[in-house]
Amino acid sequence: MREPVKIPKELIEKLKPFGPRFIKVSKPILGDKKSGKGAIEKDWPNHPYEADDPELVKWLEGGGNYGFILGRGLYALDLDDPELQTIFESEVDTLIIQSGSEIGRHYPIRSDSTDNAVILDEPDENKKRKNLGNLQVRNKYVVGPGSNHYTGGTYKILRNCPIAWVDKEKLFEIFGEGLVWTGQARSSRLSQKETSNLGFEIPIAQIIDMSKLRQISDQEWQGSHPIHGSDSGTNFCVNKVKNCWHCFRCNSGGGPLSWLAVKNKLIRCDQAQKAILRGKLFQDTLDIAEKLGFKKQEMSKEEKQKLQKTCGENLENFIFEQISDEAFLIYNKTSGETQEASRVDNFIPWPKMDKLIKPVTKIAPFNYNNLWFAVKQYLKDHLEIIDVGYTIMTAWIFVTWVVDLFNTVPYLFFFGPHNSGKTWALKILSAVVFRPFRTGHTSMSSIFRVCAAWHPTLILDETEDYMKHNRSAIINILNSGYTRGFPAVRVEEREEGFAIRTFDCFGFKALAGTEEFVPTLKSRCITFNMSKNTGDYPDEIDYSRGQSLREQLLMLRFQAMANKIKFEKPPSIFKSRLRELLTPLLMVAPESEREEIIRYGEELTKITQEEERSSDDAIIFRVINKIIEENPQITKISIREIAGELNMNLPLGETYSHVKVGRTCARLGFQTTRIGSGRGIRWTKMVLERLKLRFGSVKSVAISF
Repeated sequence: MREPVKIPKELIEKLKPFGPRFIKVSKPILGDKKSGKGAIEKDWPNHPYEADDPELVKWLEGGGNYGFILGRGLYALDLDDPELQTIFESEVDTLIIQSGSEIGRHYPIRSDSTDNAVILDEPDENKKRKNLGNLQVRNKYVVGPGSNHYTGGTYKILRNCPIAWVDKEKLFEIFGEGLVWTGQARSSRLSQKETSNLGFEIPIAQIIDMSKLRQISDQEWQGSHPIHGSDSGTNFCVNKVKNCWHCFRCNSGGGPLSWLAVKNKLIRCDQAQKAILRGKLFQDTLDIAEKLGFKKQEMSKEEKQKLQKTCGENLENFIFEQISDEAFLIYNKTSGETQEASRVDNFIPWPKMDKLIKPVTKIAPFNYNNLWFAVKQYLKDHLEIIDVGYTIMTAWIFVTWVVDLFNTVPYLFFFGPHNSGKTWALKILSAVVFRPFRTGHTSMSSIFRVCAAWHPTLILDETEDYMKHNRSAIINILNSGYTRGFPAVRVEEREEGFAIRTFDCFGFKALAGTEEFVPTLKSRCITFNMSKNTGDYPDEIDYSRGQSLREQLLMLRFQAMANKIKFEKPPSIFKSRLRELLTPLLMVAPESEREEIIRYGEELTKITQEEERSSDDAIIFRVINKIIEENPQITKISIREIAGELNMNLPLGETYSHVKVGRTCARLGFQTTRIGSGRGIRWTKMVLERLKLRFGSVKSVAISF
């Protein structure tokens, strides 16, 4: 067993000027690459420890690792390439921490940098550049010396000296064009958005004097900033292929339009950031572009007719989702790169969609297990339900984001009296599901059209009102929406007569009501029997936290549709409808959570069987079976005899009518026939055995009520 980790005194002294910096890092497991590196506390950036904090000391004594937070003046280079390590160490004399793998090295530094960066190799024959290292500035930490590595090695101080000052100019001098700031990537994205919003392109090289810049690669030119100059002559970069510019001094940049705004003194260089060009400022900049001869070409009538409005599509090489009234976020399934655009092929965004469906405006990286439990905790913090309910709802939220993978979709139904938390549960779901469309008293025609156009997760409250006033329509939309490829059919009255229209209503639906559904709809739902919360829950839903989860869930959707996350179909455990309800949930649940869903399914199977055995169908079958056992030579039984046996001990008002008995017998599969002047049934061994399997063995069962 290894000795407990201790924080070296020399590191404590060096980090003292920066205030509390230490955090808990997971315990290493020999051979497990993912262990020993992750911060174990959710809000670690905001809750650092002092080195002697009893809680941190106890963690280290228990075999845990630690790290120290970067940012606010303290940064670190992470280099794995031996050649780059040698170059940097020859130029900068600073503290060196060697990874437990004895390959990577961390170099804590002080700097004027405000952005993270990557250090890239030269492009290969496929124009791809290998990542050789990183400059970690914001929202990062370094595993501290003395910590243990999953390989069995130990992180250690390789060179003990003060933490050096290394400014941005020096970093660029050392790493040259291989140093790519995330701000440069942001400038490229801003350029793409400018061009997509314009609808036409302004070549960056036509509005910047490229003769005063030197070419440093196939795509990039570098030199002194044309407006505010540069001490080093290297603070300005232009990429012709990406059609963007970037200023290293101001950490600003964008596309041609933002450069025209800077050049013509409409904005300062440091103001060239996201969403700066709006309203009058955008129009003034556009006027400048038009005076230079750059104008938008009008779209022909034929081209306009080809355009299709959409919230997002899953195409062969790309998947995209609407993020505003004007733009899509596009994900390249091969490269994993994203960009924004106002049009994809012939697809354009729906106007004013955000009035009904709150879009996700960006994506965020995620860890699958962490995201799962973050969503589950979100539910626990807002809603009181049975324990297994949190797992079921979490899985259901996840499957809404990968709806493309399924041909049938389970519904959720929150059932209970007034003021039992049904509407509250729907509100919570609407904060985290895929394309939530929450409605209460919307017309059925509107619901049909929204479902067909936007393919949302439909969140429908007060279903008892719809069942009362629009029964056939709501049953139509719920029945057709359960299975892919079965559209709802409606007849609409028009001036020229009646027209038949189909609506694709397939998709996940969460419902709430005070009255139960008819059996055919009830079987499509996972039902939660609701009661008023008894715990201490917030009065308001934390929508900003929900939106943060949705940003990660959108990234999950993109990666799943690109087959970068694979969901395996579990073995068939349940039968028929229950299999349809639970298979999607089991597919997305982490392995540690599946057993709980399986136990829920098994319990549901028992309840369903008990309900089935106590149903009118089962009671009438038992009477029929009893008559046959007592008279095995007969092949026909009269309805009168069955009803008489059923009603023998029942009080008036609770008896079975001959009509109900006859209809039930027909539903059970018995052939109807005439016996004398009355009606009866004909039984066969095959029908009898099938019903015994359905209702269980009923040998000489005494009927009691």
